[in-house]
Amino acid sequence: MARWSSVEELPADVQDELDEAVKRKFTTDALVELAASHGHTIARSSMGRWAKRRRDWHRVVEREKAVRGMAEAVDGQFGDENEKRNRMLLHLARNNLSIIAARMGGQEKLELGDAMGLIKALKDLVVADKIDAERERAIRLEQNQRAAKEAEGELRSRGATEETILAVKTKLLGLKA
Repeated sequence: MARWSSVEELPADVQDELDEAVKRKFTTDALVELAASHGHTIARSSMGRWAKRRRDWHRVVEREKAVRGMAEAVDGQFGDENEKRNRMLLHLARNNLSIIAARMGGQEKLELGDAMGLIKALKDLVVADKIDAERERAIRLEQNQRAAKEAEGELRSRGATEETILAVKTKLLGLKA
């Protein structure tokens, strides 16, 4: 695991101010000067590593907000509130795992236990996606069957032929004969 950063040993209020400066895209030198203005000497390399991790963290947070919005927009029509929350968590997990996987090719080293955890999490996501897709198919099929019954009843009451009823079921509702 990575060693503790000297920046993380600073008082919380100084860290918060540095974090805000990172959000405002201060340079590493400006961050070092900001820490110095509070009476703390931090090596430029240490500050640069810390700032990179904070920028990465802020990107993850922004991606999670975006994913949450997309998940709510796409998934809003299926299921109750618990199902929506579970789907959103699934989207967030997938997003975070993709970030971790991208870092594996970068400079950060991944411990064997972390890699095994990543593999297990990816497998679990695949299984969850499959279950999710099957549930969606079942919901759609049930909706189409209900619509077909209603349409058939309405068509029969208006004197439609069996051929017309079959055409409505197969072409418009996507059901097999």
